[in-house]
Amino acid sequence: NELLRRTNAFQYSEGDIWELLEGMSSTNQPLMEQCYDYLCSNQSETQRLFSMPSHLQCNHLIKLMKDPTSLPSDSCVE
Repeated sequence: NELLRRTNAFQYSEGDIWELLEGMSSTNQPLMEQCYDYLCSNQSETQRLFSMPSHLQCNHLIKLMKDPTSLPSDSCVE
């Protein structure tokens, strides 16, 4: 249980988050900034995203951010 508590307490830095987004190869700067703001303010979702295999991260991030002004499904470049 102690190990689990310490693992859950880890927080990704803003630099870690930006690196992750750059790795998704999006050329849409406003979209990257929107994703960055979302992840910086949602640490539990950030942890979940970082734990996923890299080929699933982009689509998962889009699902997390879906709302009435949803992101286009082709936001991330493969």
